[in-house]
Amino acid sequence: MTIYDTQAHHADIEAIRYLSKVASTNQRTDAKQVFYSRQAYDTLQNQQHVQQLLDNRLQAYRAASRGESVAGPSMLAQLSALVDHAFQTTLFYRNVYTAAGFQPGDIRTLADFQALPVITKQDLRNCPDQERISQSGAQRSYTSRTSGSSGAALGMAYCDRQYVESMTHYLWQLEQALGKPVDPQRWIYNIHHARWWLSSVQGQYRTFAVNDLPPLDALAAHLRVLRPQVLVTLPSYLATLAANGFDLKQYGIEAITTNSEQSSPQERRQYEALFGMPVRDEYSSVELEQIAFECPQGRHHVLEGSVYVEILDLDLDGVGTVVGTNLQARHMPMIRYNQGDLAVLAQDPCGCAAHTAA
Repeated sequence: MTIYDTQAHHADIEAIRYLSKVASTNQRTDAKQVFYSRQAYDTLQNQQHVQQLLDNRLQAYRAASRGESVAGPSMLAQLSALVDHAFQTTLFYRNVYTAAGFQPGDIRTLADFQALPVITKQDLRNCPDQERISQSGAQRSYTSRTSGSSGAALGMAYCDRQYVESMTHYLWQLEQALGKPVDPQRWIYNIHHARWWLSSVQGQYRTFAVNDLPPLDALAAHLRVLRPQVLVTLPSYLATLAANGFDLKQYGIEAITTNSEQSSPQERRQYEALFGMPVRDEYSSVELEQIAFECPQGRHHVLEGSVYVEILDLDLDGVGTVVGTNLQARHMPMIRYNQGDLAVLAQDPCGCAAHTAA
């Protein structure tokens, strides 16, 4: 069995063929582009792994969003195990936590966890790569870099488990945007400078990727062929489509998700009115992966299966610094990492009835 070649579906449209080739090899065309090596992790093994766990994961997310109790380790247990793992397998965290008086087994309450030092990008950049990567045994390691939008890029290292879990979170986000399960037989169309981790799940949930906005006549011709269910793109590309009166609905698209660039709720509601479909935002980063997804009420819900979020140093309006812990990152742990963003953690229930909101 071989991997389904999603990028071969360019319909012989030259502009699409070129931009899909660039997306497939991930050539760096922009100084801010996040670089991923597609061939390293888009493997048959990873796709099979996603297929094996996807149904159970989605059922658990649906149950949790309804406020139902879901079997599995508590957040405290996950955080405690992650901290012990980082201490025992990385020199960086062992040094930081030893200096703070921590020893394995010390995380017995959330207050214990919240007493650990907050880590910054500069802390990690000052440390040699091998000291912040787990030495817990041989495993495949894939590299990436943050965009450097804060003034300095950070090299990241991942393992297969993260890509597999991240793909399930991605499909859950699209389900939230659609308001129903994603049709596994329909296309997902990605217009973005970085394509998603896996091109499909053994031929289902196929993603076609172009790394820039094609000429609109070429885009229309290609969408007419693929008729994708969801469009994943940048807010700036939506602005161009809207300014040119581009009708996405006629090509079968039912929802749009945005990420990587800042957009306001007001902008997204305007796009919803113009395109006649939901436009939902994803809050994520290279370091913490998926953090929160926008709901129909315009609020962002923390993806608790992916990240633990704290809001620190609150001002009088309740605005504080986002500090996150990537629950899947064991190869290069990201624990109490200062994301460099500001947010408010809502205390009141959201009108969409999801169990957490930020």
